[in-house]
Amino acid sequence: MLSKLALRNAKRCFKDYLIYLITLIIAFALIFSFNLIVFTQDIIELSSNMDNFLMMIIFISILIVFIIGILINYMNKFIFEKRSRELGTYLLLGIEKKSISRMFLIEQLILGIISLLIALVIGLFLSQVFVAIIMNIFELPYIVKFNLTYEAIGLTVIYFLSIYIVVLFRSSRRIKKMNIHDLIYFDKVNETSLFKKKIYRNIIFIIAVILGIWGLCLFHGFFKTNDDTFYFPDFLLSILLLIISIYGVSMTLPHFLMSVILKNKRLKYKHDYLFILRNMTSKINTIGVTIGTITLLIALTLVSVNVSNLFTQAMSFQNNLQLPYDILVHNAYDNTDFTKALELIQDEYTIEDQAVYKVYTDHSTSFYDFTAKELQSYDSVNNYMTLSDYNHITELLGMAPITLNEDEYLINCNRLALSTLIKNKEQFALTHPNGTPMHMKDVISDHFTTAWGDYTQIIIVPDSFVTGMEVLNTNLAVNTEEETTEAFYYESASVINQKVYTTQDENGEYLYYVQNTIQVRGYYLTQNRSAITIMGFSLLYISFIFTAVTGTILAIQCLSDSTKYKFRYNLLSQLGLSKESIHRTIFKQLALTFLYPLIYPIIICISTGLSLNQLFFQVLPNDYVIWETMGLAILMFGTIYIVYFITTYIEFKNNLGIK
Repeated sequence: MLSKLALRNAKRCFKDYLIYLITLIIAFALIFSFNLIVFTQDIIELSSNMDNFLMMIIFISILIVFIIGILINYMNKFIFEKRSRELGTYLLLGIEKKSISRMFLIEQLILGIISLLIALVIGLFLSQVFVAIIMNIFELPYIVKFNLTYEAIGLTVIYFLSIYIVVLFRSSRRIKKMNIHDLIYFDKVNETSLFKKKIYRNIIFIIAVILGIWGLCLFHGFFKTNDDTFYFPDFLLSILLLIISIYGVSMTLPHFLMSVILKNKRLKYKHDYLFILRNMTSKINTIGVTIGTITLLIALTLVSVNVSNLFTQAMSFQNNLQLPYDILVHNAYDNTDFTKALELIQDEYTIEDQAVYKVYTDHSTSFYDFTAKELQSYDSVNNYMTLSDYNHITELLGMAPITLNEDEYLINCNRLALSTLIKNKEQFALTHPNGTPMHMKDVISDHFTTAWGDYTQIIIVPDSFVTGMEVLNTNLAVNTEEETTEAFYYESASVINQKVYTTQDENGEYLYYVQNTIQVRGYYLTQNRSAITIMGFSLLYISFIFTAVTGTILAIQCLSDSTKYKFRYNLLSQLGLSKESIHRTIFKQLALTFLYPLIYPIIICISTGLSLNQLFFQVLPNDYVIWETMGLAILMFGTIYIVYFITTYIEFKNNLGIK
């Protein structure tokens, strides 16, 4: 009897909570797909060179399990609340609490098992998509093959059982604690205000806003690039302040809006504003903490997606910053013998172009003294390059040549120093060895060398300027027809990166000098791809889960309320309001409910994005990238969010059943 009843109730719940079940299926599909990835042979081989990759996958799986556990517990709570009258009726008919609890657990398990079975099928295909994406990032061949492993299935089932054991235990305790009166009249419990007096609400709101501003300022200060005193407790404090602020603002702002409406008679009685705000405010009274949690999740989602996009952009651009050429060989001092290096390169690749350039120094520190003070420069002396070397090396990159008169020089610097040097260029003066005063022609930021890892700026001068000047280092840049690989770096480095001589200092200790080093573009590409996969990939999919959970919670909240609001909307219909007008009111109410938790997270996303821009400033192609990444983050989240909103709107109308 109870089994049949549980099965009937499960069918009904399946229809009523379709959004929740879809989210549940997607979540378990992701868990299963990630578990399959861990045991995929291609990924195992790939991760052998990536110590943190598998740890990232496992961490994501555990995080998803934790989030899904919270979601299922939350959903079961709302199912219980919606069906409290039904459960109370069972109790009134003489059915024992133990039997009611067992029936409730059975129907929830039925829904869970159905979701799990569907998720296993979807997860099997989804894992192939993820593996293909990962292999594509590393530009490795991949053939679709379904590796259904017992380990992955077993681990997913263990996760499923762990979640449901905890959730069902809590549901069972909830039923046992309720009496007939509590169950039957559960939905009739009056909504009590969170704040007994307006003064308390106002104080909390003001404090929450102040804490939010303080938190954003601390966050911004932590990522200031011209400050080398990173104080990590400030970062943790900024996060804590923002969390407190989010909950404070989320629970008090609707009441402020309501106060404004009530004081303005034109707005108060205009259209259906009062009706909608009354509904929303009354709901905030009972689910203020939930709204705060939703707002926090949205903030985490937007920031995570923004960081993922920003990090991916930065790492892609970093490839050119680190090494714009396929191969670069660095020789200490004035050593132009690149025979061994060229032989190694020619054995493996076809050389397309090559160029040799030198960096000079006169041991003066005019530019260094300034940049060291303003920008915490790593330079120790002024660094120079001849005009002919500069034009030769930039030709390999397809850049147009530049011209300089004998009394002119040009500075090529990193993006951090660009604006600072332009503003203060009148402070710098060079004198040609022949005694002629020289002036700065321009300051540019063209990434033509790996210099930005070692220098803040290189001064481009006429060839005659460096006559008799000391050579700081000599470099060979090579472009190949084939794409270089990480393997070639390890092969060549073991030969070229040699300790060519040793000396003893006054204390008798040995000093080792490396004459030449080699850098290979393929090596940096592999390393950056690993970073993109670990950082960008993980943040992106965690964000997807957060979005799904947020949309599900909001949808469930609204659909659960549809039964409570049914009387109110039917009353509007009886008062003569048309069906189309009622639907517009429903749309406005749901739109306000979905938009409200978005306001603060968007502010946080923009503010933190501008703060993070300070961290990534030097490795971004331009100043507009940060706005592009923030816009993309909002667009990616908004697309999924809108789907949840539309689905909720349709289901809400159906639940009201207004003729």
